[in-house]
Parts: sequence; structure tokens; C-alpha cells
Amino acid sequence: GAEVRRFVGHTANVLNVAISPDGGRLITTSSDKTALVWDMASGAEIAKFAQHADNVWCAAFSAEGATIATAGADKIGYIWDAATGAQIARLVGHEGTVLSATFSPNGKRVVTASVDKSVRLWDAGSGAQLARLVGHEAYVYCAAFSPDGKRLATGGGDRAVRIWNAETGEAVAALKQHTGGVRSVCFSPDGWRLISSGGGDGTVRLWALEESEVGAKSA
Repeated sequence: GAEVRRFVGHTANVLNVAISPDGGRLITTSSDKTALVWDMASGAEIAKFAQHADNVWCAAFSAEGATIATAGADKIGYIWDAATGAQIARLVGHEGTVLSATFSPNGKRVVTASVDKSVRLWDAGSGAQLARLVGHEAYVYCAAFSPDGKRLATGGGDRAVRIWNAETGEAVAALKQHTGGVRSVCFSPDGWRLISSGGGDGTVRLWALEESEVGAKSA
């Protein structure tokens, strides 16, 4: 296809990109320690987040597009107002680089995954840590909420996909068939299937989840 637009502004490697739910904005993160927000139609830079002290590895919009999360090698996550660029909260507690930050479906919580082998749940409004999920035996690369927000799936360098109760932090299941580190996880729209990508073993796996792994069925 033809190139439509080029977004120029970072001064070092671009590490991650995410598009807002309405498709109107783009956020990019970089090893220049910044995250930039762009207007998709014009290509203009409309916000710059420069509080990180090291590589910014990840960024995400909330489902309604009102807030943005960023996190990186400085071990800190930030929550930003997507309209004004104002800082809403800092997520402080990880002891290593944060590789993933994702909002819950209702935008009230954020889950982060880190090389410190932990997954943490945060209040997106206050930045308070709600839970520390421990079970992975190596870097945790990725995390995803189920569509109803009741479950979390995480993947790590220990080759495991782990499922958690997102409200209590309790471990629900561990899927260990991958033979390499798990780099990506996502739920199906109905929450009853899970896709995992094993970057280390070259496979993508589809899991049919049990009721205990998903939570009670909706009436």
C-alpha cells in the first residue's frame, strides 16, 4: 500500500505505538525517554510526555480514549489525561523495567507487567497499587484483561500463560505448553478463548478456557 503519512519527532528508536479507540490519535514511545501523541489526520504532534527517565517501552489508551498509560525502563508507570496532557497518577512499585501497561475495560484499573517477575494492578485515578501478582519465574512480557474485566492473562519468559482473578489477584490457572517465552496474550470478545504467542517457540496457541478459568457465565 501507499504511505499516507509520516510522523517525525522522536530522536531515537520508536519502541511502541497505539491508536486511540476513535482512530483520531496515535501515541508513540521511544528510547529518547518520551511518548508523543499525534493527530492522525494531519500528522501534527499534539502532546509530549517527557517525565520518564529512561526508555518508554509501552503505551495504551483507555477504552473510551480519555486517559493514556505509559511505562518503561525507569520502573515507573504514568497515567495521563489524553485531552490536556496533564499527569493524573504515577505508578510506583516495580523493581525492574515495565514492559506492558493495559487498562481494564472500564478504564478504572491498569495492569502492568515487568522484568521483576511481577504483575501489578493499580487504581488508574489515584495510582494506588491494588494487588501484586506473583507466580511467574522470569520476566513478565504481557498482560491482558478479559472483556468483562474479571480475569487477567499474563505471559512470561518462564514459558507460562497464567490466568488470575482480576478482582482479588488470586491465581486461577497456569498453561505451560509453550516451549519458549510468551510475548503476547489476548482474549476473544466473549472471553471464553485465549490466544497466546510464544516468541521463543515460534507458535501461536488458541486455548478453550474452562468455566473456572473464565468466571461465572453471565445470565
